Amino acid sequence: MQLSFAIMGLALSKFGIPIVGIAIGVMSLLCGVSWLGQFKTLYDRIQKNVRVGDWL
Repeated sequence: MQLSFAIMGLALSKFGIPIVGIAIGVMSLLCGVSWLGQFKTLYDRIQKNVRVGDWL
């Protein structure tokens, strides 16, 4: 945790708030898209392998 504070402080002082904010936004977007892709793959696999009456 202290390392992330130190790195964040260094990044803010070197690049400024707008650039660091954009970098955080891009990383969040990539993580979100990756998570959605994994979720869709898992959902498709479940839909293919489970018939409607199997879980009743």
